[in-house]
Amino acid sequence: MEVNDEVRRLSTWYPTNGQECVLTGWNSLDEITGGLRNCEIVVVSGYSNMGKTTFVINLIKNISVNQHLPILFFSFQQLEYMIAKTLLTSMSGLNLNSPLTEKEQSLLGEQIERLNPTCSNTTI
Repeated sequence: MEVNDEVRRLSTWYPTNGQECVLTGWNSLDEITGGLRNCEIVVVSGYSNMGKTTFVINLIKNISVNQHLPILFFSFQQLEYMIAKTLLTSMSGLNLNSPLTEKEQSLLGEQIERLNPTCSNTTI
């Protein structure tokens, strides 16, 4: 099979036969890949400062935060708190490198709750 045939096959493949997929939130990417499927490992690689982490943070926001689906993410370049900070910046639209007003702190608190909604609903 030639490369163009394989690309054409993959670009028109959509999950069938009960196989579920998760849409990424980017229509063009979902059309090409058919979404992400269970038991797949996705590796995002590229040169430094190409936007890999930003892309993946937005992917996490689209899947985990907006669709309430669990996601596992590893980064060999950023520490956990930096990833959380980048995710919260993306969710809130706030500049977390400067002091926040009370209103901004409240908005940030709401976004933090969105990251772990089960904690707010748990009774002991």
